[in-house]
Amino acid sequence: NALPPGAAIPDRHIHSAKCGLPLPSSIVQLYKDVPDTDGAPEDNPGQHNGRIRSFPHQRGNWSTYVYVPYTEEEGFPMLLCRLQKCAARSGVDLMTVPEPHVSLTRTVVLLHHWIDNFITSVRSKLGHLPRFSVQLGAPAVYCNEERTRTFLGLRALTGVTELCTATCVLDECLAEFRLPPFYKEPSFHMSVLWVVGDARATLEPLVPTLQAEFDAHMADHPHELTLDVTQCLCKSGNKSFAFSLASL
Repeated sequence: NALPPGAAIPDRHIHSAKCGLPLPSSIVQLYKDVPDTDGAPEDNPGQHNGRIRSFPHQRGNWSTYVYVPYTEEEGFPMLLCRLQKCAARSGVDLMTVPEPHVSLTRTVVLLHHWIDNFITSVRSKLGHLPRFSVQLGAPAVYCNEERTRTFLGLRALTGVTELCTATCVLDECLAEFRLPPFYKEPSFHMSVLWVVGDARATLEPLVPTLQAEFDAHMADHPHELTLDVTQCLCKSGNKSFAFSLASL
């Protein structure tokens, strides 16, 4: 039936318009290795508080990293609130980092068919490392390599040697797939707050004041930022993997 001028097109018509005849199998095989970006999520920073993808979405490529997880303590939101208020007094609106953690690798791109072998390699190497503890403190400012986001992190004060050992064995796993190693002189930390863009010039002068706020909070919560590292996690695309460390 004909639609009146200006009428909305029913969903069934839209669906029919998109559904063409199936391609011949010979054509499908010809282009089977060409990356498919149809249906890729549009990178709309407005939907993610201004965040921009470090890697463009491409089917078959999985953004992957290994990290030490943090289990949030009761007073942790209070600490973040104090630090946010401190920064806000200087005109910097910091946002909280979801699922804060201590990174052990860069964020790298794995091809889908590499994942199983990569996970097997990581599990084998991390499984020999003993469990350890990390004490976090000393607020510090970091900026990502793309200069699209600036972070306020809490540096690792203890457990640094063990973290270095973990990154070294993970670098071996990455080398098997010709992926870049971790930073040569890592500053292990847990990012807790962030802001869009390169805001180091604004945030770094605030570090002494942020440190004072941090110390005041920790006086009442002395064990809040101690991480008992019994396992490491890996996130690859929408999949998560856990690797238990050796018992002492």
